[in-house]
Amino acid sequence: MITGVLLSLALQTVTPTLSAQLAAIVARAERLGVRVGVQVEVGGPKGAVWGHRQREGFVPASNMKLFTGALALSELGKDWQFETRFLLHKRDGAPVLRVVTGGDPCLSASLGRGDVMADLAAALLKRDVRALGGCYLDAPAWTGPTRPATWPADQLQRSYAAATGPFVLEEGCVDVTLSTAGRKDGPCTVRVLPEGSGYTIRGKVVITRSRRQGMRPVVAIDRERVRLSGKYWSGAADARYRLAVHDPRQVFGQSLCHRLTAAGVVGARLVTAKPAGDGEAVLIWRSPLQYSMERLLVESSNFHAEQLLRVVAMKSGQPATLEAGRRALEAAFAGLDAGPWKVADGSGLSRGNTVTPLLVVYMLRRALGAPWRRSYFGAFAQSGVSGTLRTRMRNLPGACRAKTGWIRGASALSGTVRTASGNLALFSILMSYAQKRSGLNAQLKRLQDQLVTALHEGC
Repeated sequence: MITGVLLSLALQTVTPTLSAQLAAIVARAERLGVRVGVQVEVGGPKGAVWGHRQREGFVPASNMKLFTGALALSELGKDWQFETRFLLHKRDGAPVLRVVTGGDPCLSASLGRGDVMADLAAALLKRDVRALGGCYLDAPAWTGPTRPATWPADQLQRSYAAATGPFVLEEGCVDVTLSTAGRKDGPCTVRVLPEGSGYTIRGKVVITRSRRQGMRPVVAIDRERVRLSGKYWSGAADARYRLAVHDPRQVFGQSLCHRLTAAGVVGARLVTAKPAGDGEAVLIWRSPLQYSMERLLVESSNFHAEQLLRVVAMKSGQPATLEAGRRALEAAFAGLDAGPWKVADGSGLSRGNTVTPLLVVYMLRRALGAPWRRSYFGAFAQSGVSGTLRTRMRNLPGACRAKTGWIRGASALSGTVRTASGNLALFSILMSYAQKRSGLNAQLKRLQDQLVTALHEGC
């Protein structure tokens, strides 16, 4: 675990000029009615520091993923590979296929990231297995809710609120593509992936020649159907929608049986009786932790955050539940003299998390000394280059590696910036404002970028 005593802060502060610049930017934010917390550390714990409300608690939004990523690397190790095992069990008649989960958050049935179903079908046919007595999904430790109870209930069909689980394809989502196929009228062509997901299509989107009328088709999802309505402009390119499924395990099972049947393996159906014995491996599918870290920190995937906590719990011998993962994360950074620390989830989508800027910088400092530091910081978004910082701080291309965060009422940016003089500055900027206010985050992001730029130029 990442535990220890918080090192006392050095008395040395940043230069008066930089201090005045930072204070002025913070003051501009607070005049907007925003509470701002900042902690800056330049050149290590004995270097220069600057802080403002650094011991106060803030809702961190996606800056929670910084803690989740550090815990996952600490507990699993940078070379960890998720492993899903496909085992054949002999019995009278056709063998049974048992799928043993490793909680892989990267499973895909599309050719874009590798197709686990195609590889499985090929492995079975290579062994001349053309008939099965069923497929059994083995995940005894994976129990409990698939999403944190504190997530907003009205957003659960959104891709950023995808459910976790032992068997999840495409990060818990289906992809729905609308295409006019070059036609000027009639219904759009609709494609739903992964193949065989079990989702039926209800309704249709009609092609229109009116650009004004055809810009907002409705594509939604419920437990069993993709629901379509509205119109789509005939001159538009294909439109892709990602929607979170209700039951990822069911989608995995249906897609598994569909793809095996399509490949010529008969008898692919889900069974509830666990086959006896250890079975013989027909395929072991592996995914590296590093890919999941990049999805977590560069693209800010909430799904990967919560799934990783469940895998951490499973690795420690606990049930692979969200609650066990939450407790592990809270314990990893408890007992430090850094102000309030409260964990409601691992992604930051919940408003129940509480973090201080001081604790964020402490955690970043500890990560710099860890054996997994390259895997960690290498997965951060880079200013003007990648991820959620692709369009920010283009004046500092690649100099800042950081994690963004936003939910209504909270905005954050924490990470590192290489200064003009060659120092490395650690920083955390956490901002809180009234949830009912809208349109404020664009201004706050500009102020965050100004703070980082001042650090770059002034240290």
